[in-house]
Order: sequence, then C-alpha cells, then structure tokens
Amino acid sequence: MTFAKQTSGGGGIVSVPLTFTPQLARWVSLASTHNGLPILRELTAELTGPISVTGLEIKLTSNPAFTHPAILRLDRLDPTGPRLLEAPKIHPNHSFLAGLTEAVEGHFIIEASAEGYATTSLSVPLRLLPAEQWEGLSDIPELLAAHVQPNHPVVGQILSVASTLLKSQNLALSGYQQGSRELVGRQVAAIYSAVRQHDFAYVNPPASFHAKGQRVRLPDQIQRERMATCLDLAVLFAGCLEQSGLHPLILLGENHAWVGCWMDEGSSCTSPVDDDGQNLRKRLAIGELLSIEVTLLTNKATLFTAAQAAGRVHLDNEKSFQAAVDIRLARQSGIRPIPVRVDGRFDVPTDLVPEASNSLEEVEIIDPSAPSEIDGEAEPLNRRLERWKRKLLDLTLRNRLINFKETAKTLRILGSNLASLEDALEDKRRLASTSILDSTNRKTRPPVEPCRLKWL
Repeated sequence: MTFAKQTSGGGGIVSVPLTFTPQLARWVSLASTHNGLPILRELTAELTGPISVTGLEIKLTSNPAFTHPAILRLDRLDPTGPRLLEAPKIHPNHSFLAGLTEAVEGHFIIEASAEGYATTSLSVPLRLLPAEQWEGLSDIPELLAAHVQPNHPVVGQILSVASTLLKSQNLALSGYQQGSRELVGRQVAAIYSAVRQHDFAYVNPPASFHAKGQRVRLPDQIQRERMATCLDLAVLFAGCLEQSGLHPLILLGENHAWVGCWMDEGSSCTSPVDDDGQNLRKRLAIGELLSIEVTLLTNKATLFTAAQAAGRVHLDNEKSFQAAVDIRLARQSGIRPIPVRVDGRFDVPTDLVPEASNSLEEVEIIDPSAPSEIDGEAEPLNRRLERWKRKLLDLTLRNRLINFKETAKTLRILGSNLASLEDALEDKRRLASTSILDSTNRKTRPPVEPCRLKWL
C-alpha cells in the first residue's frame, strides 16, 4: 500500500509506503465465530517513508459482508518501525455465515486514508465455510464439539423413545445420579436401541476426513435424508448422551469415528482433545469407559453388545487410533453447540448480532508515540490482559513441543544426568555416537540400536 498526494506548487507526487500486516484466521464459519474465535487477532502498521502521516483513518470491512465494519483512528503515525495497533473487536455477521451452503472465498479489506492523501486499500483472502464444516484434527479439532447438539428436537425425539424403553424396566434417564455403572450402561443401551429404530442408512465418509475434515450432517439433515457417515452418527449419538446427562467422547481413527462414554461422572480425558490411546485402552479394560461402534446403528439386527465388541476392537487398534474429543471438557473450555437449524435455517440468537449492525465501530488511539516498553503498573488491566493473551502458547495438538510424537528421525537419549547434557548442548559442543554392538554381527541388530555418546 502506498499513500500518494500532490505537493503544493505543482512539485509532483509524494509517495509514502504504508504496510499493514494483519493476523487473520485461516477460515471463518458460524461454528468458529459462535465460539468466540477472533477473525482479526492483530494488526500492525509500518511507515517506511521519510515523513509522518497525521489524521490516519483505517476502515475494516469484508467482501462478502461476513463481518460488520469497524474504524480505527490515529492522530499520527511515525516512520519508526512496525507498530502494533489496538485493533477493535471485529463483529461477525452471523446471519450471513449461517446462510452459507458451500465454502467460498472471502476478503478482509483494510482501507486507509489520511489528511491530504488518497485512499489506499489492502485485500486479504480467507476461506468462508458452511456451519456444518469441521476442519479435522489438524486445525482446531476441539470444534467438533460445536456440532454436537444436545438440544436439537431430533435428539429429544430419540430420548423420548429411550425413556419409554427404560420405563418398561422401571428405570429412567438419570445420568450418573444413581452412582451405578450398570445403570449407566443400560441408559446407553436404551439410547442405542432408540437410534437404531430410525433405520438410518450408512454412507462412506470422504477419504482422510479425520485429518482434513468433512461436512457433518446435523440431526435434522440425518432425519430428513435417512443416511449418515460414521462421524455423523457419532455426533448424533454424542448429542443424545450429553442431553441425557452422560459424558460422551467422539473417538477418531484413520477414516473412522465412533463413540465413547464415561461410566463414572468424575472421569474425563486429560484435555479436550486427547491422543493417548494407551490410557483410554487401560480405562476401557477396567470398566471406566464404554467404546461403541455407531455404524452398526444402521443394522436393526445388531444388538448393543455387538456394538460394544466392535468399539473395543477399534480402540485396540493402536496404529489406527488418532484422538478422542471429550465433549464435557470441550464445553468447559468454551466450545458451545452451534445454533439449532429449524426448517433449513439456523436459529441465530439476536444477541450474537451487534445492536447497530449498520454502524461503524470506532476506536480512538490517543497516544500514538507510546514507548515499546510498557509500564505494567500504569497499563490498564484490560489492555494488559489482552497483551498477555497474545503471548500465550498454543496449547492445542498443533503445538509439537507439547504434543511430541516419536518418528524415524527421533534420537532417544537415556541417561542419569540430563542436566549436564542440556548444558553441553546449550554451549554448542559437538557430539558423536558409536554403536556398543559388535559391528560384524549386523543380522542380529535390533530395530533401535543402542549407542554410546561421546563429546568431541
């Protein structure tokens, strides 16, 4: 972007290079905005010319209008390097996002104007996704919980049938109130039987959906089309369990999804998205967890015991297992169900839309020359919290520093004095490894060969 203006006296045109660096979401959907994921995280401005600019106005809009417009005003911007602006909250247009039926390309537009300069603009593309789209385990996987809709009318119909089945045994959908694993199992079995009575047909999911994502059929679409993938059925079944007061998991393997249910109220994974399959298998073995194959819901002749056996086989497949999404922990982390779709339209609450939907939000930046070193005591609390949030680590599965997986390139070091090893590596000392096995006996070498480390 470049500001340009005609100098007085016909001396020519003065150009002032202006660079905006926005940190935007890679994609936007009703599921993401409904759960408060920001569209604009940061906005940095930098003047690289020799002169300052006064009366700067920055207008933030979008095309198509998936956001409501906002305005930033700066009294002065100096060519002193990149400056992090206090970007306003960008209000999403939930009505527009709720109406998306296919993924489309959108543009976030930054228009800048200043006293005496012509308006210049920057357009940044990003993906706009329909509300049903889940982007897989590679990108905010916990948002799968947003598609679990415990308050959907179809879920209520299923639980009504399940309640009738339990009533014939003098039981009820009481969740964990009785403190009995047997009664929890009977409730899950009744819900399984109630869903199975709908006689849904199974359809194959797209390839590699566990990593790349897919469009999830919500309960009303499953009811209307009478067909579902494994992930569709898992999301529906999880919604039924959650509404009945139980704590479900959606278990994901390579190209497959099924459902788990905790047998005790206090049980949970270690995080909303947990890839520790060994821990889940141990808890399944001691009766703390149920694992249920949901594709068998499309076969009326298959009993709940067979679905349990098939679910156990899937969880035991160590190579295929990818992760579990714990719905209760996802709710506790702030992931809410997307609005219910009624008669083909999402029931977007009115409080999600700004009151003055056609007006511009204005943010005045009073002190443009504030020093880069911030006085923590003088800084307002709200700004201090925002600054701290920007510096937080990514604590999801995308961060390989806390979600480490051993590969063929991994060097495992076993030793009793790792502190000295860390100090030596920090000092950039060179390290050599030599095998402690007989070099002539190569046929009997193990897959992981023990070595001796030596500092050079």
